[in-house]
Amino acid sequence: MVISYFLAPSGVKAQEPEQIQYQSGGRIEIISAAAEGEFLVIKLAHGEMKLPKSALGPESLAKYFPASPTIAIPNPKPVAPNLAPSEKNAATVSPAASNSETTGNLKPLPSPSFPEALPDSVPELPAAIEAPMFSVEKVAFEIESKMHGNKKVMIQALVPQDKNGKIPDSASNVVFYAPHIGRQSLHTNRTGHDQRVFWELCENFGMTVFTAGFRTKLEDLDNRKKCYYYIESGSPKVVFEAREKLLGDYKIAKKKMFVIGNSGGSSLAERLGLLYPNDIAAVAMIGGGRFDPVQRPVNIPWLILNTRGDPRAPQNVELAQQLRGYGMNALYAETEPRATKKEDFLKQYEHNFHHTSSDLGFDLIKKFIVGIIADQGYGSARPVPPSQWPLVSSTATPFLVRPAANELAAKNSFTDNLFFPSQDFANVWQTNPYRSFLIPLDSGEAGASSVTVCVRYPPSGTASKGVVVFNSGRSGEEPAIVDYMDYMALRGYVSVTCPFSSSEKKVRDESKFLLKAALKLFSESALPFYLVGLGSGGRHMILASTDSEDSRIKGVVAIDAELDWPFPELSAIKELPNSKVANFFLVSSSDLSKTKLDLKAFQEIARSNNKTTVSLMVPKILIAPEFDGLDAALSEIERPE
Repeated sequence: MVISYFLAPSGVKAQEPEQIQYQSGGRIEIISAAAEGEFLVIKLAHGEMKLPKSALGPESLAKYFPASPTIAIPNPKPVAPNLAPSEKNAATVSPAASNSETTGNLKPLPSPSFPEALPDSVPELPAAIEAPMFSVEKVAFEIESKMHGNKKVMIQALVPQDKNGKIPDSASNVVFYAPHIGRQSLHTNRTGHDQRVFWELCENFGMTVFTAGFRTKLEDLDNRKKCYYYIESGSPKVVFEAREKLLGDYKIAKKKMFVIGNSGGSSLAERLGLLYPNDIAAVAMIGGGRFDPVQRPVNIPWLILNTRGDPRAPQNVELAQQLRGYGMNALYAETEPRATKKEDFLKQYEHNFHHTSSDLGFDLIKKFIVGIIADQGYGSARPVPPSQWPLVSSTATPFLVRPAANELAAKNSFTDNLFFPSQDFANVWQTNPYRSFLIPLDSGEAGASSVTVCVRYPPSGTASKGVVVFNSGRSGEEPAIVDYMDYMALRGYVSVTCPFSSSEKKVRDESKFLLKAALKLFSESALPFYLVGLGSGGRHMILASTDSEDSRIKGVVAIDAELDWPFPELSAIKELPNSKVANFFLVSSSDLSKTKLDLKAFQEIARSNNKTTVSLMVPKILIAPEFDGLDAALSEIERPE
């Protein structure tokens, strides 16, 4: 599936998008490209990257480096990647120092500029073909220990076998999965969104994966001698003994081990990476929180993920900052919670909703591990330290990032160069559905402030139904605001919002600014626009509709809106005649006489100004969150005319 980054204006034939061809035969759409030394600088919709000449296919090599000899490469066939790394593992070089020391005259890329137009959907970039190439032997055994409550620890492993029943060389790429609290099993529920990844690492890439079934009581979570994710508990001894037994039983070559952590297991993964760098090749983790401070640099790369809205996010941001402060390559991102239907969002206030990652988080972990050891065009498969990774991006992370504890958000922009281990990993990173842009307020005042506008797309490859400009009202708080955006994305809508002030007059101005910014962001899109607001936000979106005559605005949706206000300029009823929008959808859960009077007055003014109104009564919509009202309003919008 190919999606153009920019849409041609109506009646104008769109030009064929420019593409880059890789050695593997894959292609990616770009905006522009230019040769710079031994690298090709490519501009994407949300940033720039540098590719080494060695990563290009013959077509792109001839186009951008005409003096270079071309090598004919036949159409690629899916093959099992050779993932057996060499013993040599160069020390990680600080990204800041790597430009001059390891990659020639690599200059820092400029900061990304504010895009003039965004695509209707997140582009679906090509990914490497993954297919089962190995059979899997399920292995279980026990390790005796002196851990509190764990005299014997159950170890479960997945060991790959080739078509002849032999252990492949790639099995030396061993992955330890540091699990979350509770019963763990790699042998069951293999299609689960977290378990799936471990089976794919074994089946598709021939890696050996194992985990440990540590038992920990909830009252011991902060006890360093009893809880498994503290070193003092004795868990590292169990992990390394289990690895030695696997290597010995299956005659597997000993190499540095990869560690994946999940929830409490991420706290163990962090400590293993910091204290045993000679045994660890890389750490990838999601959702930890009880971390130890970083005391020294270690020569391993890190991927630190958190679920958007998880209260542990500040600790994760702080860990990433500490690692970077010591010159280590630490990628940090937040992905959306795992919600695939409306019923999932109704669990918004349960403690695990903002702690359980979507499939995207685990896909990033998998591609991070595989990317580090896969053949990247250098002629042989070997572990590649971050200083030699083929991709450097200047784009700000497309994920929502909150500040570390007691720090300002301005210190957490993460806009410095990001080093990616493979194109496949970069593709997944780039197609995350969140985008944030810092846009200056158009106030005409000297030193005017800026507003962070957040765009949330439907999942990659999903066609968009329209653009929703969203105001959550005075009661809206993060992460609830983004939960609404996630739900609208599930319904197929691009949603745009920003933080709002507490002052009614400021919210009025910010709502109008947000609408103006959204129309500019999608200036080349023909998608219909809807202005949606909850509570006071519904009134302000009606007020915002008085400022634009853009024909793409098809309606305003106000859910439990306060329609009237003592000040005329802040009253949706009194300002309604000035609105340029013809259609209004009013969703209410209140049967109060004041609400009925406001609705009646609004409808009468709308009728006298040739505007249509649709009123919906949805009982119990005030039970947080208001997904019933939002769901009803979107269903009404989608009705055929």
